[in-house]
Amino acid sequence: MRSLSQKLPIFALTTSTNDDHAAQLLEQGADYLVHIPCDAKEIRAQLNNFLRLTLAVQKENTSNILHIGELKIFLKNNQVMLGEEYLALTVKEYKLLLALAHNLNKIVDTESLYEAVYPQSEVKLTSRSLNMHLSNLRHKLHLEDYTNLSLETKRGKGVGLFYITDPAGGENHA
Repeated sequence: MRSLSQKLPIFALTTSTNDDHAAQLLEQGADYLVHIPCDAKEIRAQLNNFLRLTLAVQKENTSNILHIGELKIFLKNNQVMLGEEYLALTVKEYKLLLALAHNLNKIVDTESLYEAVYPQSEVKLTSRSLNMHLSNLRHKLHLEDYTNLSLETKRGKGVGLFYITDPAGGENHA
């Protein structure tokens, strides 16, 4: 048994009535198993069910990912990818990035960022911890390698994550 792609689930057919053989197919990676012989109507119904379930899972997976150019923020498991690299962000850096991403191409005031990172007001607004997290986030994002992504600070106003669809033309994408 082999998969055509890592992204495609495996639909297996077997003529064996041996339960060990069926278990072996599932252990080798089959996502769905149908025993034959069976009539064409049953195979069609099984395939339709398999496709329905597969499409539902794919839709769920893509709706839980926030795409901003090369940046992917996985909303269910708090992970971030930039290009093909997973970034090791702390919880606070992830919350900060998420707050900025949800306000893409806008400056987010400092008080809102503090609320996103420290929802229980565990740190005073005058502390420099937010600046430290922003600095770490800038370093981890390697934004110098991605000309269409930038973190901009407006002194006295706040910070914004900006995505430019055409770096040469400067056209922003919201």
